[in-house]
Amino acid sequence: PFSLSLELKPVIVSVDRLSVVNSGPYDFFVELSAQYRGADRMYVELEEEFNTSVRTSVYEEPFYAHIKTGTMNSLYYSWVTLIARNKYGEVYKTFEYEPKYNRMTEVADHSGIECIEGDEHTDTQVRVYSVQGNLVWEGLDSEFGKQDLPSGLYIKKAFDRKKGISVKKIIK
Repeated sequence: PFSLSLELKPVIVSVDRLSVVNSGPYDFFVELSAQYRGADRMYVELEEEFNTSVRTSVYEEPFYAHIKTGTMNSLYYSWVTLIARNKYGEVYKTFEYEPKYNRMTEVADHSGIECIEGDEHTDTQVRVYSVQGNLVWEGLDSEFGKQDLPSGLYIKKAFDRKKGISVKKIIK
């Protein structure tokens, strides 16, 4: 007797033992087990809000992968994507993790940007950055004028005690 199997597009059968583990006051990682068919390895991608990089790990455990992700920040949204692929295609499953803390207060306190103190009539503090991330202008919103900037694309961050942080694109 001969065993014959035809390769098809891979499939993720199940995800078990999914747990979120706190590794610090603002950090966590995820542990899980994934059962899959049709591929000989599992790829895991980690993405975080406000982070331009995607971290990829490869688990070469056929059929059943025991996965432990890297550390992620719990102040922002994070996504863990499981990917199984072969020459016929790929299948993926994504898990989204919401921020655990109030971003309006936590980000202002821990991002190197001080909270604005004063009464409710205090003007909004503004920082304008170039696309490369360099600080171009800083001051009060009432003093800001686009005419002060050379032509180009900019990111404007406004810090308001009541409204929190807002980010806008400026094209001049």
